[in-house]
Amino acid sequence: MTVTTSFPLPSCTDDRYVVLTDPCPGTIVELGAGSQLAVRFRTPLGASRWQVTGLPGHVLPLAAHGAEFQFLVFGHESDGTPLRFERRHPDREVAHEVCELLVLPVSAAARTSRSASSRTA
Repeated sequence: MTVTTSFPLPSCTDDRYVVLTDPCPGTIVELGAGSQLAVRFRTPLGASRWQVTGLPGHVLPLAAHGAEFQFLVFGHESDGTPLRFERRHPDREVAHEVCELLVLPVSAAARTSRSASSRTA
């Protein structure tokens, strides 16, 4: 069962370039092939850092600088794998925070974002 709530996200969009700042876990982003996605997290205090730990097959990483990540979306089908980020301290195995985004490729450029408030299998 999936419950979806639509609301404006703190992001700026263009047909081919989308920037999400501190996205909510469970956010769904629909983008056309060839679009770029930038994800920016607040800079963490201390030694913990954000890292990509899960990457869908249709999303190609372009750059990572501190708490900002850039990706290229291609293809027309999603394998259902979320784009997963974890904030971890380098000396610990447990993640402090986890953020999963579902990036869905669409046939034309789109600027739709929504957030899933709760997800259960």
